[in-house]
Amino acid sequence: MGKTIRDPQGNVMIRLHQLPSGLWAIDLECPEALALAKYFLPAVPLEVQDRPGKPKSRWIYKFKPA
Repeated sequence: MGKTIRDPQGNVMIRLHQLPSGLWAIDLECPEALALAKYFLPAVPLEVQDRPGKPKSRWIYKFKPA
């Protein structure tokens, strides 16, 4: 289960998906998403990871069920 957010041209900007560990990853796929993440994502991720060619582009969170 996940969600992909695209720009008007159809390019992937952000992916939200659950990891096998049960945690959630938000992958920031473009420079604009990386620049705006600190303003729109929850303030305290469990971890911020690098991906090949994309430093600090995966933010890991643990969400509590509603």
